[in-house]
Amino acid sequence: MVDPKGILRPDVQARVLALSAAERASASAAIVERLAGLEMVHKAKSVLCYCPMEGEPDISPFAQQLIASGVQVAAPMIDWEARTMQAGCVRDWPGDLVLGSKGVRVPKPGSAVLEAGSIDVVLVPGVAFDRTGGRLGRGGGFYDRYLVGVEVRRRVGVCFGCQVVEAVPTQGHDARVGVVVSEG
Repeated sequence: MVDPKGILRPDVQARVLALSAAERASASAAIVERLAGLEMVHKAKSVLCYCPMEGEPDISPFAQQLIASGVQVAAPMIDWEARTMQAGCVRDWPGDLVLGSKGVRVPKPGSAVLEAGSIDVVLVPGVAFDRTGGRLGRGGGFYDRYLVGVEVRRRVGVCFGCQVVEAVPTQGHDARVGVVVSEG
């Protein structure tokens, strides 16, 4: 049986890898600007920001802007064994982040945890998105499980324009996003 997700992931990842460092930096800056312009962000008291991995838009300047404006910022804390994710408070980006398992930056141990339902906006990375809110993640299901406690309208997919596809193959357990933000 052909796995449509297994076909789409490497195709989109190759598109991202084809972007030069300058193109990724320029696109990331445009994405930060678009995120800052979202009305839901202006109203937010708390935002879960992802810690960018290779191939993901760098939203670090946005997290820094939020903190400077008094918004409570959190970042994913991942328990690889339990396959769960929580939102750990971050007061200094990147000062409150450490290198965790598998090379992922996470909040320092002992960081306060925000409950999913209390977060106003969740920025969600992904391998691919479509304009109807479909999302293809890396395959671990961490965001799919975490986002069960977050209303769809408060979920913001963040990606480069080359990651937006016609349709993302989804299953019942796949978490959708309410809006997709790219540089285009």
